[in-house]
Amino acid sequence: HYITTDNLTLPSGSLVAGVDLEVWNSSAVKKSIDNTITGNIVFKGDFDSSSGIRVEGLVNGIRFDKDHVMLRNSSQQVTGLKTFSTSAKLDINKLQVRGYFNDINITDFYRQQVINEGNITL
Repeated sequence: HYITTDNLTLPSGSLVAGVDLEVWNSSAVKKSIDNTITGNIVFKGDFDSSSGIRVEGLVNGIRFDKDHVMLRNSSQQVTGLKTFSTSAKLDINKLQVRGYFNDINITDFYRQQVINEGNITL
């Protein structure tokens, strides 16, 4: 059996296939607007968002935001002791040490250092 109509009006609280249309309309995740999801959602398959997502909390139990993840290609202030394994290689274009480098005050050391370029009177 088929019903065809231009418009359908149902009383408030009416269910269609077990769904309250007013609740559905007010709480549906919609394509053309920003959505805040407060419930637990499980995607059975891949998830792809062309505009990114904002997570207010943890990702896999880890605090994940721009202030807590160390990145390779951006300016950041990193606090705490970071120990890299002996097999880790760091390629650095410019290193600035404030204070001591292996117990040597680099600024004072460089002032005393004879360098290969230019003229120097000893």
